[in-house]
Amino acid sequence: MSGKALDPANLPQGKDFIAEVRVNHPNSLPVPYLELALNQTFPSGWEISNSRMTDIESTSQSAFDYQDIRDDRAEYLLRLARAKAKPSGCV
Repeated sequence: MSGKALDPANLPQGKDFIAEVRVNHPNSLPVPYLELALNQTFPSGWEISNSRMTDIESTSQSAFDYQDIRDDRAEYLLRLARAKAKPSGCV
């Protein structure tokens, strides 16, 4: 929660943390990604906090067009311009 890197293999049970995924356009294609879908599946035992239903602030709400959070996965739909990067979301 403090922004420091963690080793997922050494997380104690009950530890709160933020997982952030950054999506990059490789710039090898001359077109933007207009309909990019990202599906993040998380290990059993990790609980995903939905920032729309808690008081935890997410810094990347505008980074995606659609978000669907389930028990063990988070799905995002987003647009990505050439040579740009976005955080898909924090869970």
